[in-house]
Amino acid sequence: MKSLIIIIIALMTVSLTNARKHPDAALYGKKINVLGDSYVYNHKEPKENTWHARIAEKYKMVYRNYGKNGNGIVTPKASGEPLVTRYKVMDKDADYIVVVGGKNDYNKQISIDEFKDGLRSLCRHLTEEYADAKICFFTPWRIYPDASKDPKPIKLMDYVDAMIEVCGEYAIPIFDSSRKSDVRMYSPVFRNKYCQTPTDVSHLNARGHLFFMNKAERFLLSL
Repeated sequence: MKSLIIIIIALMTVSLTNARKHPDAALYGKKINVLGDSYVYNHKEPKENTWHARIAEKYKMVYRNYGKNGNGIVTPKASGEPLVTRYKVMDKDADYIVVVGGKNDYNKQISIDEFKDGLRSLCRHLTEEYADAKICFFTPWRIYPDASKDPKPIKLMDYVDAMIEVCGEYAIPIFDSSRKSDVRMYSPVFRNKYCQTPTDVSHLNARGHLFFMNKAERFLLSL
């Protein structure tokens, strides 16, 4: 009887240990498509350094990076075909789809109405064509401590809020990187430590991706 109890306790211990290693088996071994701009492509540094690549490696996921430097979600004035139609290049068997963008639409100052219309089209196609996948979006980082310091007519936070609004219309989870990431691109101290150059307000370096990874990981695990 004592031997049986010892065996049961041992099995429970192994089970708990495995649960701690992989608290959510949903990510483990799955296929993930990451679609976006240079936040995804990683600008001038290896894609393997990105937070999404590291999460995929941790959970032994099939990782597909569809990033393109300078790409817009909606505007064709950035670098080539925008995400609203370029999503079609993605493999169709993804379990997870992560969309990251908006900064280049802001750079080109596409109107908010046009931006929202394009986002609605992208959200509609993704939810219809990848009906079995878990889909989510990430907004751009905050580059000014408050919108009043943004010199452009249409503020970056206007695009962020538009993304949150439209994703809400389609019940798509979105991570508000401008407010909840702890990434402070307006801080010279932050950029010196965590960005690819001291003047770069967009691209994390390897250390920066590790800094953000835990928050992104928790978000993906919550889907």
